[in-house]
Amino acid sequence: MKIQINENGMSTGQIVKFVGTGYFFGGLLLFGIPAIFIFPLSFLSENPEEKFEALVFFFAVPIILAMQGLMFSLLVAAGHWLFKKFKPIEFELPANKVNQSGTSQSDAPV
Repeated sequence: MKIQINENGMSTGQIVKFVGTGYFFGGLLLFGIPAIFIFPLSFLSENPEEKFEALVFFFAVPIILAMQGLMFSLLVAAGHWLFKKFKPIEFELPANKVNQSGTSQSDAPV
């Protein structure tokens, strides 16, 4: 994913992609990895209801996370858009310097 920041800042679409993708993969790390380990264990049970519940959980988690990520990122983008209407966001990109070895260095402190 490429993030383009110009003199006007980030566009609303870029914020939605950036926040939504981060929310989805963050949630997938929290809920998807345990689901991968719990899913095979559920088939050791004799109860068919537990097998069905595990199957629904395994396939529903990514769908629910995608919907939540979209809603959350739209909320963040709407807040960003509304904030820009009342108080413009100003920022300055640091100028890059090229040192003697040919690599680029920024003036900003690390």
